[in-house]
Amino acid sequence: MMNLSLGQYDFSILLNDARVIDDEIVYPHKHSYEVMKLFQARYELYKSIYNHLTVHSIEIILCDVLMAAHKVLYDFEQAIWDPEVYTRLTDNVIYEIKVSDDPRLAKAQALIKRLNRREFYPYVGEVIFGSESMASGQKGKELYSRITEKDVVACAQQDGYGLTLREEDIALRKYKLNFAQGDKSPFDNVKFYRAPNFDHAALVDQYSVSMITPKNFQEHILRLFVKDPAKFEIADRAFKKLARDMIGMEVVVGKTQSGSVRRTTDQGLSQI
Repeated sequence: MMNLSLGQYDFSILLNDARVIDDEIVYPHKHSYEVMKLFQARYELYKSIYNHLTVHSIEIILCDVLMAAHKVLYDFEQAIWDPEVYTRLTDNVIYEIKVSDDPRLAKAQALIKRLNRREFYPYVGEVIFGSESMASGQKGKELYSRITEKDVVACAQQDGYGLTLREEDIALRKYKLNFAQGDKSPFDNVKFYRAPNFDHAALVDQYSVSMITPKNFQEHILRLFVKDPAKFEIADRAFKKLARDMIGMEVVVGKTQSGSVRRTTDQGLSQI
C-alpha cells in the first residue's frame, strides 16, 4: 500500500503570501523552509509513487499491447498527423483491442488479460547514477545513454545464457529524478522577500535555511524488468554482470521475487 503521507507541506501559506516582484513569483523569507519542503515533497512523490515499480511494469505492458496492435487497429505512428484519427486514440483503445475479433490482436489481448490478472513484469533491479558520476567528463552521461537491452543480453551470452535470454524478454527503463531544476538546487532560482521591504526579492543560501540539505539534486536510474518470470534468474545474473563489468558497480540490494530489496550504487563509476 502506498504511503500517502508523503509530500506533506503547507501549500496554503505559500499561495497566500506569494508576491510578484519584477515579473517573478517570490515568497516571504520566513517561509523559505516550507519552499524547501515543497521541492523535497515533489522528489519523494516521484521517487515513491509516480515511478513506483508497479507503475513502470504496467506502463511497459501497455506499451507492448500498443506495439502488438500497431497497424492492426491503428497505425499509431501516422495517427498523430491525422487529427480525426488522433482524437479517437483515447483510453478506449484498450477496450477496442479487448473486444476485437481480429486474430491479429491475439497477442495484445493476452497481454491485457495478464494485466487484468495483475501478473506484472517482475522487477529485476536498478542502477542509480548520481549527479557527480554523470558530471565526470562525459563518461557517465554517455554510458547511461547508450546502455540498452542488447547490452544485458550480451552479458548473458558471456555467461553462457545467450540462447535463452533475448532482447524482447526484458525491458530497460531509464528515468531521472530531481528537484525540478536539473542537477541544480532550486534555491539557485527561487527568490524571497523580507518584510517590510515588499518590493525587493533576492536569492537565499540554502544552507542558511537548513544545513541538512542534499549534496546531489539529480539522479539517473536504469531499471530492469523481465517479461518472462521463468527467465528472472538469467536476467538477474546478466544485469549484475553489466553493473559490475560495464558500469563499475555492484548490485547491493534490490527487489526480487522473494521480496528482498536489491539496488545498486554508483560507487566506482568515476574510476572507469
